[in-house]
Amino acid sequence: MLHLYEAQTGMYQFRHLPQLARIILADHLDEFTRQQYALSVQLHLPLLQHLKHYSEPDLLLLTRRTAGEFLAALAANEGRAHIQASVERWLANDLQVVDYLQIIVEDITVLNHIRAESLRHFIPFYTQDLAVALEAASEVDRFFMGFSTTSLATFIDLLRQRISQQEAQLLEAESIARLGSFTWDINSNRTESSPEMRLITETDESPGLERFLANVHPDDSQHLKEAIAHAFATGLLECEFRFLTSGQEKTLWAKGIVYFSEGAPQRMAGVVQDISERKKMEAALLRKTLELERSNEELQQFASVASHDLKEPLRKIVLYADLLEAEAAQLPERGQQQLARIKDSARRMRLLIEDILAWSSLNQREEPAHTPLEKTLAESLEVLEQRVREKGARISSDGLPEVRVIPFQIRQLFQNLLSNALEFTRPGVAPEVRITHR
Repeated sequence: MLHLYEAQTGMYQFRHLPQLARIILADHLDEFTRQQYALSVQLHLPLLQHLKHYSEPDLLLLTRRTAGEFLAALAANEGRAHIQASVERWLANDLQVVDYLQIIVEDITVLNHIRAESLRHFIPFYTQDLAVALEAASEVDRFFMGFSTTSLATFIDLLRQRISQQEAQLLEAESIARLGSFTWDINSNRTESSPEMRLITETDESPGLERFLANVHPDDSQHLKEAIAHAFATGLLECEFRFLTSGQEKTLWAKGIVYFSEGAPQRMAGVVQDISERKKMEAALLRKTLELERSNEELQQFASVASHDLKEPLRKIVLYADLLEAEAAQLPERGQQQLARIKDSARRMRLLIEDILAWSSLNQREEPAHTPLEKTLAESLEVLEQRVREKGARISSDGLPEVRVIPFQIRQLFQNLLSNALEFTRPGVAPEVRITHR
């Protein structure tokens, strides 16, 4: 919660400042505006960096508007109310031209100096009496002392709020990532740790190195010590180790930076993340991978045995078909046609066995090849010849091209599509399938 700092009321009781402001507002506002803008550029007001997208005429208009509001408040002897309203707009982030977090300390001090110098510049237009002029200048200084005090106090409050918000965001991020942070004073062996770090290690306080190492898995303790020694030499720590808490084993990952003084390590700052769930998932993935590899090996063995067992009777079919073909002249025409179909079916069966063997092996990939799709379509139709005849289907194509594909896959695609087309038809209606390409 931000609180508005208020200076003593007596700081804003003026005799000369209201009349000086009225004179400037009535007769010299444009000159006062140019004076402020020139000093802003001359003194490199940091705020101007956030207003680069404004042209100079636009910046002069903006300066004139704010100067007019400022002088009107002084003329009405309401300087204190003007300061309060300005700071409240700042706290509400209602500055319009910039975000309130873009304002820095130099903006406050330089801007107040510019306005004070601009007011002093016009004191001769108010009085020629030296004593009165000194009183007026003193009132200018007193007003901006109060303005600066209020603004700087508010700035400090805003800074504290930003730090508090960033700390809260950091703690939330640590909780989401299960990532704790720590600092270790190497000389005193004292450590400071974040709440998430204490949650990961299940400790109520920040333990020293010895207490921390006591909970490291015995098989990983030496590994962590060597990683720390390596960090003292290189400046960087990175280590994965198992940590024991309440009888539970966690896997932690640590990364840190070592800070040196005169070549000796003085302090380490770093993070520790609980990666237990990730390690469990990695182990489960490894088990699945091994199971898949074993299943693939079994599939390859089955495919090899099955293809061998299928090829043997197929060779005999081809052998007897060849013997019959030697006497084909003695067969009637219908017998010769059936013999040709037997040999063609045997050829397709051999291709199918080889394709199944290749497809069943995950380690063997058939490479794409230039394949005439018309020929592949014809081979697919030969496999489905009986079903096409039963359905009375008419299947045609528009002269499919030759493309670079995996032959087995495109042949299987044709067979699946045509099989579905023949399967899902209206009763009594002969299906008609036309295959085109673009």
